[in-house]
Amino acid sequence: MNIATQKLELIEWLMHITDVKVLKKIEKIKYQFTSSAPEQPVFGRLKGKIIIAPDFDAPLDDFKEYM
Repeated sequence: MNIATQKLELIEWLMHITDVKVLKKIEKIKYQFTSSAPEQPVFGRLKGKIIIAPDFDAPLDDFKEYM
């Protein structure tokens, strides 16, 4: 039995649960597994992914009347 088949069987089993207490416990367990610790920031992670245009500091045409 592969993992996909086991997942389908689990989903079918869960769909037939009607007890509210059991459903709340399942929801609590689901939350524990889905909420993980946030990733630690890594300095330089986006290096090379953000590009600033060469004319970034050039005056904008829209603001000429204010200069």
